[in-house]
Amino acid sequence: IAAVIILGAYYSLQFGKNEFTDPSWEINMKFDFFDLLFKLLPSSYDTVRIDGLPWLYCGLLAVILTPLFFCSKKFTMREKIGAAALILILVLSMMITVTDLIWHGFQKPQWLNARFSFMFCFFIVYIAFRVFDESEMVETVPLALVSGFIFFFVVLLQNFSEDFKKKLVDLSYGPNEEDFMVHPFATVLLTIVCLVVYITIISVRNKAKNKDLVSAVLLMVVCGELFFSSVVSVQDFDKDVGFTSYQSYNDFQVFMRPVTETLTEEYDSSFYRFEKTYHRKLNDNMALDIRGLSNSTSTLNKDTINFLQYLGYYSKSHKSQYSGGNVVTDSLLGLKYIISNRDYSPVYGDPVLTPTDYAEHLGITVEELYDRTLSSNHKDAKTDKYYSSLDFNVYKNPYALSIAFAASDDIYDLNVKKHNVYTGTDAKDYNEVYNPDGYTNPFERVNAIYTAILGEDETVEVFKKAVQNGMPTLQNAVFSNSPTGHDKYTKQKKDEDGKVTYSYTVPEGEMLYLFFPAHYNRQIKLSSSTMPIFDTPRKDGMLIKGANNYDYCDDRIVELGIAPGVDYSLTVTMDNSYNEFYTKPDDCFVYYVDRELFSSVISKIRENELKLDEKYEEDDLRGTIKTSKDNQTVLTTIAYDEGWNVYVDGKRVEVKEACGALLSFNIEEKGEHEIRLVYRSSAFKVGMIVTVIGLAAFVLIIVFEKKLRRFRIVAFFFNVESDEEIAQRNELSATNSTQGEKIHSKKPKK
Repeated sequence: IAAVIILGAYYSLQFGKNEFTDPSWEINMKFDFFDLLFKLLPSSYDTVRIDGLPWLYCGLLAVILTPLFFCSKKFTMREKIGAAALILILVLSMMITVTDLIWHGFQKPQWLNARFSFMFCFFIVYIAFRVFDESEMVETVPLALVSGFIFFFVVLLQNFSEDFKKKLVDLSYGPNEEDFMVHPFATVLLTIVCLVVYITIISVRNKAKNKDLVSAVLLMVVCGELFFSSVVSVQDFDKDVGFTSYQSYNDFQVFMRPVTETLTEEYDSSFYRFEKTYHRKLNDNMALDIRGLSNSTSTLNKDTINFLQYLGYYSKSHKSQYSGGNVVTDSLLGLKYIISNRDYSPVYGDPVLTPTDYAEHLGITVEELYDRTLSSNHKDAKTDKYYSSLDFNVYKNPYALSIAFAASDDIYDLNVKKHNVYTGTDAKDYNEVYNPDGYTNPFERVNAIYTAILGEDETVEVFKKAVQNGMPTLQNAVFSNSPTGHDKYTKQKKDEDGKVTYSYTVPEGEMLYLFFPAHYNRQIKLSSSTMPIFDTPRKDGMLIKGANNYDYCDDRIVELGIAPGVDYSLTVTMDNSYNEFYTKPDDCFVYYVDRELFSSVISKIRENELKLDEKYEEDDLRGTIKTSKDNQTVLTTIAYDEGWNVYVDGKRVEVKEACGALLSFNIEEKGEHEIRLVYRSSAFKVGMIVTVIGLAAFVLIIVFEKKLRRFRIVAFFFNVESDEEIAQRNELSATNSTQGEKIHSKKPKK
């Protein structure tokens, strides 16, 4: 029945998640049985990091009742053996490295270890329910023995809590020492108190006439235990990793939604991509219904993430973010609007939407808009002032291309993955990645893409190098050549700032962009005596508050700002934690855009771009395109996926991959054509068929349940009672009940 979900999830994992890690297949034990028992107790949070323990807590009552299942005569030996076997399989799967890898699709999970542990919890709760539901009386002796064992374990855990803590903290990716502890109250004392309360209530229930009332009291105690344990675990999680408060999320929505809704509902309701320069979290776009680049997903698309990184955006691992954008690459990917609290007027012209427009859209004044949207959580990293909708303008990118356009066949021969040592971050040896013909920075790569689209023999230098004036000047730093061919700058005195200052000649009034290519990334701080740095320091793509923080500048393009004159000075201050800085030798790191050339390039591409219909679905796009030659290649900026079906004039055509990540196709004849792009993956189709068959079978089983009972093979495999067995059980139950009433009705002898 779940095939439509399972097959879809499996299909999405094929885009890179199944190659995300290179795990070791050596058989080892991940943790001790003692550690596993700890995770069955209340408030037993350790960490969600890679080496964390499985999440097994499902209530202390379930832990108490589960062993009684194997002591009770109510259940058959076959049931007990089956239950024990399943529990053992699940436990060993968590404890043994190889079986754990198999459960996770042959990949080591990145955080949230043993993600199948919910199956263990579900089965434990199910067994405990059967014991509680099918037993009029819970046997006292087994109950006392189980409770005694739990009490002994808790006492032992408390006595050895420091050793236990040290063992977990010493793991490579275990809990933080200052955050993890065995709670003396929330774990130890709560467990002991709950043991006493549960034993008391169960004993009372055994003798009580009104068992429903006692069960209701038991339910309230269980809910109280679960609630208290959840609160403590959430607090521990916040200390360990951190989470966003509802107020922070809501504040962000309040001041950002008037901006996005004014744009999409009133100003431009057509299909396009747009982005913003201020980010709360990586998945803001999903909350705000923005078609952009920023996202974080466990079912990552490796080629797309790498492609965005090659273009100079912040994109790595499982996440991408609109950081490192510029008019050239944004136009290529069809980013039509930019929402920003920065002044992009020199690049895009005056904003098309301002706070006055947002206020009109809501039917209020600008003053009311400020009062309504003023945040109490989000601040400007430079001014330290709280944001409101008044801080953001919408700029229109006049050069943004359509989602598809005609391109030269050269686009198929272009290898954007080609790089040399300075951007090869996945190579173990220098010689493996050294490629003098590779791209050392995203500026060269983007120039190559535009060149291939146009089919030009000479490189179309949309991005141009600034002129570097000689070697940089050094302050408390020495220069050397590293064995890998880098220029290396090292501090002389580690307790003082080490600085490297570059001097450039640049065109006045142009936005300057920076990228430091290096195989060894180091945090640095950028500053300039010419003008303030336009971009804001970031860590893992997110803004860093304050002016004295360091940044990685080799993971994205950095906007330096609009050059006020022809002379520009850039200073790099080394991070104290590394005391060194690497760059590629004999290259310029600062670029600018040749606006006149870029404008002509965009105009030429627009002659043959797809004009989308106003009516569209997210998975069904239609439009028209005019091609100027036969067998015309059409390049889209949609991530390549075989699930996309492309129709030209109603006829399905073959889809291809271009630039290592993008969807493309060919049109046989020149002229005007109707195009339709529909996403329907084969996994969805097959999954839907299997799901429908499964649902139909399920309905038939329900309808013909009585007839199926007659077949012994069904009764054997599914433990189904026949009509005769049900009648015998009911008769025996009635007899026992009658005998019990007679016994209780007899008056005791005086």
